[in-house]
Amino acid sequence: MTALVQLRRYDTSTPWGFRMNGGLEFGQPLYIQKVSPGSPSCKAGLRSADVILQIGQSPTQGMSHQQAKMEIIRAGNDVDFIVQRDGFAVPHPTGDQQSPVMHTPHAHSQPHYPPHGSHPDSGVVHEPHWRNGGALQDPSAQSMSFKMLQHELQAE
Repeated sequence: MTALVQLRRYDTSTPWGFRMNGGLEFGQPLYIQKVSPGSPSCKAGLRSADVILQIGQSPTQGMSHQQAKMEIIRAGNDVDFIVQRDGFAVPHPTGDQQSPVMHTPHAHSQPHYPPHGSHPDSGVVHEPHWRNGGALQDPSAQSMSFKMLQHELQAE
């Protein structure tokens, strides 16, 4: 099952509240390892073991962990994920890399990536997001500290 998860926050000083693992360099799809209770991610419905199929308009198949982080940073305070739920085995962070505890019973399941050009959220109705009683003026606005962080990450 795929789902659209719309993450929203007031400013970049608020952490999203999730830990993402995986990526091309790890030979794993990008997935959510942990979601912090009460965080914007938790409130939006993001779950541990969600496989991230798309960040904004960018499919994640073949994406490195660093590229995914940059996509999330570029999104600013509003980022949409298309995620796959149910059926991906996520190693539990026990510290024992030899025998991970699986989060779901489907240990051999692989994420289903939608074909290029298809839109898994085509049936989703998008509505304007409201904050403090009014519509967002410019959801792509970025603070100076955000731009500095983005520059630092690109330099790595």
